[in-house]
Amino acid sequence: MVTCVPVDDGLLQNVLHRLRILDSNIPLNVPTEFYELNLNNICKNTDVDLPDELIMTADISEYSNENPCKIVLFAKRVSSAPVEYLFAFSIKLERIFSLSDIEIFGKSYKELGFINLKIDELIFASDKDNKITRETIRDWNARIVSELGEEQYKFPEVDLDYGLRLMGLFQIGDYLQSISQFLGFRDSTFVNLPLNSLTDTDYRLEVWYPAQYTFGPLTLSRVGLSYDTQAKRFQFLIEAVLSVSNVKLVLTDLKVTSPFKQWIPTTWLDSLALSYDMPDILEISGGLLRDNHEYSGIAVVELIQRTLVAIGSYAERDGTESLFIFASVKELLGGPPYLYVTGLGFGFGVNKQFIEPPIDKVREFPLLQSPCNDIEQVLASLEGSWIQNNVGSNWLALGIDFLTFQFIESHALLIAQFKHDFEMLILGFSELKIPRENPYVYIELQYKGSWKPNKGFVGITAQITSNSYLFDPDCKLTGDFAFWSWYKGSQQGDFILSAGGYHPQFVVPSHYPTLERVSVNWPIQGGTIKGQSYFALTPSCLMGGGNLELTYGGNNASISLTAYAHVLVEWEPFHFDVAIGVTIKGRARIKMKYVGNVSASFEIGANLELWGTPTGGKVSFGYKSLRLTVGFGKERSGASNVSSPEKLREALPGGERYLQAQVKKGLIREHAGEWIIRPDDFAFTIESGIPITSYDCFDAVHDTKLPKLHIRPLPCGSSCPGTYRSHLYVRVQSSGSTWDDKEWEVKELEMYVPEALWGEPVASLRPSSKLTQQTVGLAFRPVVPAIQPEGSIDLHGKIGIECLPEKPTVTNINIRHMPGEPSDILSDRLKILSHINDNPAKSERQRIIHVLTQAGIYNGSNDSLLLLSRDAAQLYPEPPLIMT
Repeated sequence: MVTCVPVDDGLLQNVLHRLRILDSNIPLNVPTEFYELNLNNICKNTDVDLPDELIMTADISEYSNENPCKIVLFAKRVSSAPVEYLFAFSIKLERIFSLSDIEIFGKSYKELGFINLKIDELIFASDKDNKITRETIRDWNARIVSELGEEQYKFPEVDLDYGLRLMGLFQIGDYLQSISQFLGFRDSTFVNLPLNSLTDTDYRLEVWYPAQYTFGPLTLSRVGLSYDTQAKRFQFLIEAVLSVSNVKLVLTDLKVTSPFKQWIPTTWLDSLALSYDMPDILEISGGLLRDNHEYSGIAVVELIQRTLVAIGSYAERDGTESLFIFASVKELLGGPPYLYVTGLGFGFGVNKQFIEPPIDKVREFPLLQSPCNDIEQVLASLEGSWIQNNVGSNWLALGIDFLTFQFIESHALLIAQFKHDFEMLILGFSELKIPRENPYVYIELQYKGSWKPNKGFVGITAQITSNSYLFDPDCKLTGDFAFWSWYKGSQQGDFILSAGGYHPQFVVPSHYPTLERVSVNWPIQGGTIKGQSYFALTPSCLMGGGNLELTYGGNNASISLTAYAHVLVEWEPFHFDVAIGVTIKGRARIKMKYVGNVSASFEIGANLELWGTPTGGKVSFGYKSLRLTVGFGKERSGASNVSSPEKLREALPGGERYLQAQVKKGLIREHAGEWIIRPDDFAFTIESGIPITSYDCFDAVHDTKLPKLHIRPLPCGSSCPGTYRSHLYVRVQSSGSTWDDKEWEVKELEMYVPEALWGEPVASLRPSSKLTQQTVGLAFRPVVPAIQPEGSIDLHGKIGIECLPEKPTVTNINIRHMPGEPSDILSDRLKILSHINDNPAKSERQRIIHVLTQAGIYNGSNDSLLLLSRDAAQLYPEPPLIMT
């Protein structure tokens, strides 16, 4: 054994150059990351500059925080001019790839720890022309042991081929398979290799080994090993099948990988192949491909001679899994003429949130198209834009394609989404073609509906797309439609039904939808026909109207006609406003010989305005600004006090029966005008069509939280009080007796009601649809009796716990009878019988009965148990126990 001669630390390549093991014309043909390993604690066996024999050892600093990793080099000089060494080095890696490290869909399989790939060492041999024979290696090992005095630095006694190889063992239980895996050259080529080396040596970059083994639902087909030179990672390759009943999931390109410089095993699965076969009933085949953190793909489902095509996506992030699947079948399924089904779809999402699209994007929703024509494009557009990962958000979807009388083709999708809130969406589009081939009328309508129970909203919005036309493809038809209603929250009781928007004078509330006019635009030769229309209904008013514009001519002469009509009708107080007008315009330009261009134009029009009540109006006609206006009837008035109390009563909800009592819970039936109820679960309400400002209940008068009441339709002159009082008087009786307030819980019922009825009088003629909050009734329920405190039994004082020693010794076991066998142990029965009515048994039994009586569970007495004890052998499968 010789003394170690230290060498300066550095990269492996640089150290070898300093030792003159490498010549610049002979590059080290290994991947970059290997010759860039950092060496420290380097020792060599000699300080001679160019020794005939060199042995060197070192630690690899990349693994200083893990299991120690060393490198050993043996070099033999084979030429002096030029200097050339035959050498080999071994990196004693000693790392293990285990199937217990893999995770599939977030689940690890620790039970597979008996399947391992042990990497003993990485060996590089420098001789391109010949193998370094095992006899040579045996001599080298003898010199290494002689010089270093340790067996751990020896090379494996096998023939060493040129290049870098991994040496190790593949293990399945007791089965061992030795591995010699080629990992590549520095330039990843086979340039300058002799032909015999290529034919005699295994230079495969990826090697597979059979591993037919089944563990539970997992079956291993084969395992392999490779080194990814681009990612600089070892790869333990696995092909396996997960089988549960008739379902098979083929795990393709499953691998456990780790970077060379840091041992961090990670699992990677590139694709999945799914198959399921239930003969003559159901057959499924498909697969998922990995894209970053998600798997997505397509499957074909054969169900009772029907073919369904399904798409899906699976993702796992931060330990949370998400999944969505959508399947559809496209074929004629039949039905009545108005609903002839041509396709069905079904889907669901787990930890996936469906993003509600704006109305103008509904037509683009991929699942309303043919979702499997271009699977990659569909999945790419769905993820992120329409569906995104969201923990706790789940949805279900049902789709249907159908024809209506062969003229209307529709595609609709109903989606139920669950998270903290529940909501339902309906998305779809319809196409009307008359006739089906070369249609003169084509209308394409996209629509979106939603129901949000927690927000108290239900509504549907539709849009005629710009692809629609009448008579000619140039005659474009567009427009919007909406029906929205609110039954909870600050807009409770409000609604809007509209096609094309609102009257110009209507003040649109911020929560109403913005709608485009229903419009026609038809460019014709030499002119244009344009038209717009609208209709809307709200709790306060009705409105409708539109305009029409006809133009004809060119640069030198043109003529146009414009007509419009707007109608607005308000309820209580009743008011209407009508505006109608027609305008004709003309223009001409004449080129005269001596004068030049001469232009002339004219404009004449007529307008009618009509209002009421009281009814009045005006008519105007004339040329441009020279117009004659004639008024008739009453002047326009800003006052709104045009109703009477009688008309107000007719406008109340329920009419004359505007005060109603209703049972909400606990009603069994009604008999002779009385309620037969369950008193343990009873509640009722009294609701008034007139908001209340105070109430008298149980001989006590209370003001409500909202004591101001306005009645807009009532006449309000100089003596108008401005606010009113509405008093509700309540009495509750049962079997002729009157109950007091201590027996009832009373709660005020508040609701948002239309300002048109219950708002302050206004002078403005610009209507709006607003709501005001008022108290409209009371809710009653009996006071729940306080629960009596339950008695307790001190079992701990009667039953003790005895701790056994850590290693108890059980001796003299006497099995009296087998469990389940009837046993009549006379001595025990007689002992119980003789003491069952004596103290302390009787007094303890009395304590239990007292507790049960106080809790209202038992009202009996502490009777004798003689009959029970007498027949114990027949009543119980085991005899009574005696606790000592």
